[in-house]
Amino acid sequence: MQKIVIFTLAVALGTFIPTLAQKTSDLRYQSAYEKNFIESYLKYKAENPLNLLLAPDESMTSHLASEADQILKDFLSRYEQKISSDKISGKHLAQLFYKVHRKFLKRYVQYSTLGQTLRNGNYDCLSGTAFYAVILKRLDVPFEIIETNYHIYLQIETDQGLALMESTDPLYGYISNPTEIKERLKDFEKSATRKIDPAQHEFNYTINKPTSIMGLAGLQYFNLAVNSFNQKKFKESLSHLEKANIFYNSERIVEFGALVGTHILESGQYSAPDKEIMIARIQRLINSDLTVASR
Repeated sequence: MQKIVIFTLAVALGTFIPTLAQKTSDLRYQSAYEKNFIESYLKYKAENPLNLLLAPDESMTSHLASEADQILKDFLSRYEQKISSDKISGKHLAQLFYKVHRKFLKRYVQYSTLGQTLRNGNYDCLSGTAFYAVILKRLDVPFEIIETNYHIYLQIETDQGLALMESTDPLYGYISNPTEIKERLKDFEKSATRKIDPAQHEFNYTINKPTSIMGLAGLQYFNLAVNSFNQKKFKESLSHLEKANIFYNSERIVEFGALVGTHILESGQYSAPDKEIMIARIQRLINSDLTVASR
């Protein structure tokens, strides 16, 4: 499995452009909804969890976002009196977890976005976790999102003690038994360094730490970058990475950006001028204030 040394790529990049912060003008948008949301976010830093997590879906529109908002409002109306910040009922959270799976999370499809989950029931570890994060946020329930290299899950303190939500387990994904929690946490710790898919890139670092709703948005873009990369769409992969970097500063972006840059340089599908422009964008990405802060 190829491992990336960032310094090696820096040499390969040459001196196309001086080190600069990420330029907003570099961004290539997939939809009018995404463009409006990101430009508004960059200007006002307003964070609406649902809109934030719907933005990476290339088919998203304002109308579809409004429909999704109403679907969640209707669904959560029956739980608002049972679950709140001052009444975190483990019993009702368990019921909520499995009800969400039966109603919304229909098929595991890798690299699904939250928008796809709401439209057709496709989900993966990340979009499933994003779904639960949005509804817990709406119920004003404190929770922690834990990110590892290849997995992500939720931790919640309930009236019955600590509980975990593992979105890819429709049968036993709500874990509240202390012994079972201990076993799951061991498994999650192992997953920080164990690839689920042999084709996945082997990272040179280990992640096992809390992230945020913004982090989930960035990770959705990161996953889209990986999916594009796997299809040898390196220019598209770069575009997704640039947007991931707006919401999420991580060594993932540095290392994977270097990998994308290497393949752009080696690829025969781009002209020399196009390569120069893309490598300049990668250099800005790798050396932006956000990615430097993550190292």
